[in-house]
Order: sequence, then structure tokens, then C-alpha cells
Amino acid sequence: MSPEFEKEISLVTEKAYYYYSKTCSDSCVNPVICIHESMPLLQNGPQCGLVALSTAVAILDLKQKVRVQEWFDEAKAKGYTKQGELFSSQYIVDLVNHKIGKHAKLFKIQNLLEKTDCWKNSLNLSEKVDTILSSLLKKEIVLMPYDCDYNHEPALKKGHKSHWAVIIGFVIFSDHLSPLPLKEKTKITHPSGIVITVVDSIDDLSSISKEHIYVVCRQGKSKHLGVWPLLSLLASNSNLVEYPPSLLEDGNYILPTEGIDIALKDTFVVISKEIVG
Repeated sequence: MSPEFEKEISLVTEKAYYYYSKTCSDSCVNPVICIHESMPLLQNGPQCGLVALSTAVAILDLKQKVRVQEWFDEAKAKGYTKQGELFSSQYIVDLVNHKIGKHAKLFKIQNLLEKTDCWKNSLNLSEKVDTILSSLLKKEIVLMPYDCDYNHEPALKKGHKSHWAVIIGFVIFSDHLSPLPLKEKTKITHPSGIVITVVDSIDDLSSISKEHIYVVCRQGKSKHLGVWPLLSLLASNSNLVEYPPSLLEDGNYILPTEGIDIALKDTFVVISKEIVG
């Protein structure tokens, strides 16, 4: 592991602890992280989906010579885009599977965020969170559409600021009284003295508090890594219900006729180095 990557891991952990400390007063925590090493890729115009796709493929080293322009040409030829926009998770899957083989799979998470007080404990939520975490532990990449705020964090804008995030890892915190069942890979000592455990396996995902999972993401509007509560990202994903009115009036974008609430809402894509069934 390079010194630069260790520094990046320390910074990511600091960002995750910022959120954790807002709701937990316990300062005696053990940060645990699973993360892919990656490079930023910035978009030029409305290319966030194509850039997310290129970023994921580059991380997995599937076919590095596929550039954003090549994905754009392929998407345009298929009638998926006019200017680089991709308003469908299925489009992402189709592009990957057609150009480099069956490495992508679409997941739907309908009714994930039920309008009840107990949605955080729902079985559906647990299953989908486990799918995301287990995918990352298996060295897969997760692409998720969401509403992007002015600072690139997840927002709730009904789909008017829809964007694509590339989830490359996650951070969790385990207190010393209830250690996680994990297999250690590497330990990094933060300048503060806190020891960060880098892992590629956790035996029991059900032992993790869903409210304290922080995903590490790249997205095409910044070279900096984003670190956000997973539940915030899922909530943003679940609020994609309508196209921006300006795009409907413009006419220069491909907007799937089924609507954003079907094409993007409650969906994510997992891209694997291995061929998927």
C-alpha cells in the first residue's frame, strides 16, 4: 500500500468520523474500512453516468482503453443519450454487457424507504445494505443515481439534480465492547493515534449498525472523495421521482418514457471483474 493511499484512507476516515460524532458521543471507536484504490475522472458537460461507468471499469481494470468518448459514442448509437446524459440504470448495464461482456447487474430496491417509523429496521433495507457491502467486499463497484447538492452530497430534490455516484468503499466504527467479526488485512495508524483497520472480509454483516455505515464515493464533479452516510444516499436515490422541468422543456436529452421513477429511482448497478450470471 502506497503512502499516498494510506494518507487518503486516513482522510476518508476523518470525514466518516465527522458524521459519526454528530450522533455518537463515544470517542473510543475502532474505524474499519474497505476501499478500492482509484483515480478521479472529471466530467465535461452532462456526462456523469458515462464518467461513473469509466471510473468503475478503470478501477476493476476490465478494459482500460475504453474512454468516456467511446462510451458516449456507444450510448448515442443505441439511442440512450444525446449529450452524455444517462437517465436509466438499465442503460448502464446494457452498455457494459454489450461492450466488454456481462460484468454488470441491475438491482432494484422498491419500497426500500417505506414511509413508516420502522423503515430503518425493515428486512428489505437490511438485504439491500448487505448487498452493497458484500459487493464492495468482493471487490465489486456499485453505481448509484442520486440527487446531488451544491457540495455534491446526497440531497432530496425529487430528481431535479440527478447525478451518478461510484461507491468504492465504506467505513464503519466498532467500539471495543462489541468488536466486529472481521478478518484483518492491514492496520494504519492515524496521526491522532487511532488505528484504522483495512479489511476485505466481514463474517457477519448483520452485526453492523445500518445508521453508522459511511460510503466512500467518487463522482464526476470533483476530484475529491465523498464520504456520506449510506442511509442518506439511499434516501436520495429513493426520492428520484421526476425529471427536471428544464430538461423536459429543452428537448435535447434522452428521457426514458417510463419516467425517472422507474428508470433510476430505487435502483443501483453492480459491476464485477468476473462475469455475472
